Amino acid sequence: LGEGGGSDAATHAEKIAPLEVDASARQRVEDLLAGADAQGYAFWIGAADEALVDAAAFTSPFVQIAIVDSDAERIDRLRRRLDAAGLYGKVTAHHAEPVAFKPPRYVAHLVVVGRELTATMDAALIRNVYEAVRPYGGVLQLLADANQQEVAALVKSLDLEQAQVQLTEQGVLVRREGALPGSADWTHQYGDV
Repeated sequence: LGEGGGSDAATHAEKIAPLEVDASARQRVEDLLAGADAQGYAFWIGAADEALVDAAAFTSPFVQIAIVDSDAERIDRLRRRLDAAGLYGKVTAHHAEPVAFKPPRYVAHLVVVGRELTATMDAALIRNVYEAVRPYGGVLQLLADANQQEVAALVKSLDLEQAQVQLTEQGVLVRREGALPGSADWTHQYGDV
């Protein structure tokens, strides 16, 4: 920073260690993304399937994907892998109980609930995470195996606003169709008078 031209400044090369992504996990994530509008923001609730979460982080087309899990050690491992791969920031990991996690309303193009959590979730958790799903096609994907029918029946019994429920190869897909109830067509200031 001064005269002399010499520099004692040390240069540090950032060491990037790409995530090792299993091919089958990557294909499952691509299948999940095919059912949603893969842009904007996403949440992944329940990170027990670390291979699938890593694949989601690696292939994420989202502006940001926030991963939430109750296991502090799992979140710490995930943060370290994301940081080493140069992905932390675009993909974030949060330690929280899923039922206590309150995502912003109507912001997510995709919310994924992991299999382990789907198997034990209740109506309150479904309502909580569905609140984050944006209108006009936002998707809640509840990953499930043998219990797909029970999960779908539980979701249908909740009568969630604008929810279209369907079974997929991955589990139960809940799409928020159309505008929010009570909303108006508004194109500009004073445009709805």
